Amino acid sequence: MSTVFEAFVVREEKEKVKLYLEKEEFEVRLLVTEIQEAITGLVVDSGDRIFNQKRNERVAIKLAQKFDNCLVAYWDDRIGLCLSELYDRKGLLKQFGKEDEIWLEYQNNYLNIRGLKYSGKDVDELSKLDKNKSYDCVFSAIDAGLFALERFINVTLVGFIEKICSVDDE
Repeated sequence: MSTVFEAFVVREEKEKVKLYLEKEEFEVRLLVTEIQEAITGLVVDSGDRIFNQKRNERVAIKLAQKFDNCLVAYWDDRIGLCLSELYDRKGLLKQFGKEDEIWLEYQNNYLNIRGLKYSGKDVDELSKLDKNKSYDCVFSAIDAGLFALERFINVTLVGFIEKICSVDDE
């Protein structure tokens, strides 16, 4: 089964975010989940598996006007998409993609943590050159965005996906 989501992340307690959502109108339904203390995820509940980046930009700016900054995270494992965008109250600050990822090469069935570190773009090119080598992402574009949003984030991509995919419709 594939995992596809688009979600917003803000630095605020879950209950305060829920209160804000009760007072404000948004052009998309958002489900709320706690990522960690004082970090809240808002999952797009549109039923659509096609991302709407323009809508998300408007929503992110509106959220950033209330909560200072807002991260938008996109994930689609059907096509290998992992992307995040950091917004402030005026607009896009930075987009995080393959060039922000850190990948390590496997040697003897283990990740070579002392070896070279590659970006996702590097791995795309290297994989074409030598199909016998394999790599794994240890710091994703979503990790980079989460770290830019909150320097003391305690959640990495795997934990983030678990939180986002287990959100309840409350």
